[in-house]
Amino acid sequence: MNTEIPVRRFKNMVYTQAKGKLIPSLQGKQLELSIEQMPHAFALNDKTRIVGLLYYISLETVYIQPELKDMVVSYKLLQDNQVVKRGRIAIPDSETNTPIKMFQSWKTATGNHIALYNHNIDNMARTFVDEMSHELDPSLTSAR
Repeated sequence: MNTEIPVRRFKNMVYTQAKGKLIPSLQGKQLELSIEQMPHAFALNDKTRIVGLLYYISLETVYIQPELKDMVVSYKLLQDNQVVKRGRIAIPDSETNTPIKMFQSWKTATGNHIALYNHNIDNMARTFVDEMSHELDPSLTSAR
């Protein structure tokens, strides 16, 4: 998968969420973010077993397996071009294998998986904003 697509999605969601949660906590400081790691790949696995005694029986297990990789975002908080604080926030990936149902095309299953993946990226962005607002203002207990 093109890595620019989930990065853009993550960035847009962070901007949307930051208006209400992060910007008031910044108090005139600048925040620089760098995505170090992000889940962006998946594989279509087809495990077929053929058992033959009198007749041949085919047992298939077909599923979409996501790349289980946590999202890691590093940040720098700047005031007057001086680094005030720096750190790293890791958000665990919650995706799981997606089985392909009987009579479901691989194209439909892949489309469904990408929709779930996009939802997962949105959730990771929300979690990141909550964690970041807690890093900026530890008195905010709603982030945890």
